[in-house]
Amino acid sequence: MATLFVLSAAACGGGGGSEATPATANLPVLRTVPGLASEDRAVDVDALSHDAPVAGLAAHLEQRGLRGGHERQFTGASKTTTDVISRTLVFRSPAGARAYVAFIADHAASYYGPGSVVHPATSAGRAGFFVRGASCGCHRESPILVTVVSQRSRVSWLLVNGPGATRARAQALAAQMP
Repeated sequence: MATLFVLSAAACGGGGGSEATPATANLPVLRTVPGLASEDRAVDVDALSHDAPVAGLAAHLEQRGLRGGHERQFTGASKTTTDVISRTLVFRSPAGARAYVAFIADHAASYYGPGSVVHPATSAGRAGFFVRGASCGCHRESPILVTVVSQRSRVSWLLVNGPGATRARAQALAAQMP
């Protein structure tokens, strides 16, 4: 199911991610989410190209100048969140970072399913988008909420999922991202 593609790919290691390397380990990500355990990994073109079934995604990332990134995934069971993924990605230029943010918004249906809703958003002075993944209509469905913003050559990307996940909670966490 497309709405869970990114969530599943990230939970399984994202296809090409590995433990954070010295080059990416120092990139800032969300430090903690109360009640959830965390695991860090590096993300690169290969890992991100598995986020969505978009033809040419790897080439797009390379053309935009992706240098790499750092991801911290928080998992567990709380009343509000069960999965939070914080990423910081670095591009060769601010234009590349902005292009990646726009690409996520333009291809939200591929990432999070047809019917995903995209809104312009600002988080801690960084411009980008907030995406609410499409509903699957399941009885105990938890929303998939994504904030993706950029400033200079960095992209901050945050996915929040859980029974009490709301836009306000997701944006409050996004504002804490360095």
